[in-house]
Amino acid sequence: MAESARQFISIAKIASELYHAKSIAIELSITSKNARALAARAGTSAAGFNEITGFIESLAILTIATANQVNKRAVALVHDSARLFRDNGLLSQLQKSYQQADDSVKNKIRPLLEQTRGKIALNEQTTFSDITLLAKQIAQTQNDLRSAKIVTVVARIESTRADPSLQDSLQSVADNVERSSQAIAKHLRQAQTHLDKE
Repeated sequence: MAESARQFISIAKIASELYHAKSIAIELSITSKNARALAARAGTSAAGFNEITGFIESLAILTIATANQVNKRAVALVHDSARLFRDNGLLSQLQKSYQQADDSVKNKIRPLLEQTRGKIALNEQTTFSDITLLAKQIAQTQNDLRSAKIVTVVARIESTRADPSLQDSLQSVADNVERSSQAIAKHLRQAQTHLDKE
């Protein structure tokens, strides 16, 4: 029973970290739209910046989608934890009744015992699968974030090619992408830490 409560708290912490990452990704999406407008104003001198803004937008969309999927999975895991808690309590009561019963009652309790054990095993298997999938999604997003460092460097180079009146604005976009990607990565690491405890 304590395991179910611990798992519930851990899943809630993971969902919280992903919520923060999602919030930053939404801001990053707005940054990419502003950068696209700046690149359009800069014209051909910052043509490479358009490609960068596409990547920034893709990264933001991926992070938002992952956070949404994680939140759905976290809700499912919370339900699984509650069901597991309840089923373990039922199993405990059935086992006590079984031990104290005479043979005729034991024959009636035995199928319930087996059914409850089967439900617990299935629930544990589902929870393990959900946690494994969640870990893969977080790892994939972390891999995608690693390329944000390269994009930041390229964005800074591209900003120097733009009209001098737009260079500071484009440089600011690169700085914002760097800060945002680092903040998202931090939240993903924290989520991964909580996940590793599962």
